[in-house]
Amino acid sequence: MLIHGGPQSSFTELFNYRWNPQLFASHGYITVQFNPTGSTGFGKELMDAVDKNWRLPPTEVLEGIKHVLNEHHITTPITDDKKVTVLGASYGGYSINWLLGHVKDGQFACFVNHDGIFSITSHAYTSDVSFSDEISYGLPPWDPKGKELFDLDDPSLHVAKWNTPTLFIHGGLDYRCTLDQSLAGFTALRRRGVESRFMYFPDENHWTLKPANSIKWYDTVFEWLDEHTGHIAA
Repeated sequence: MLIHGGPQSSFTELFNYRWNPQLFASHGYITVQFNPTGSTGFGKELMDAVDKNWRLPPTEVLEGIKHVLNEHHITTPITDDKKVTVLGASYGGYSINWLLGHVKDGQFACFVNHDGIFSITSHAYTSDVSFSDEISYGLPPWDPKGKELFDLDDPSLHVAKWNTPTLFIHGGLDYRCTLDQSLAGFTALRRRGVESRFMYFPDENHWTLKPANSIKWYDTVFEWLDEHTGHIAA
């Protein structure tokens, strides 16, 4: 399952070599993308429904996975509980961190978090678009009521329940979601004794754009997924 960023964005039929579902499928993975609450292209009401409720789309991701496995009757060996993984970038990375604190132990084989958000509160102070968090929550994080709203959606407050192996990836020139966010998530899992790995691109920003870096990105991600799912690419 791939989770898009934003959260007010969407998966479309636009081709891009970044997060290309065909590359995941060609490696042998059943690849799913869907547009949860907050996604663009389905009306302003759905898009705005994510405001003050960033934690909602990750919950819908879990429902989406259940729908794909059950409603479409996918029962092949590669879809057992121990072989399902979730990957996301930016807000999708936030969703990974939220899921880390809200899934059962062993529910997923592993996660991949690219340039994600560990703490909404710290993100509101460090991001180059920090004002966007204030727009989403209606108040700044230093306002007591604003802090309450931020805390409701803050993955860092649930680290005590993090137990899923996770690969963190970050670009050193990322000012949208700063480097400390991934370092914090990586360190949190290490401190808890949970397997985690960190891949750092000092010359990349919020996106992995250089061709050689992109190849390294996919090679590392596939290595991580294969290792934790037991998948052997054809």
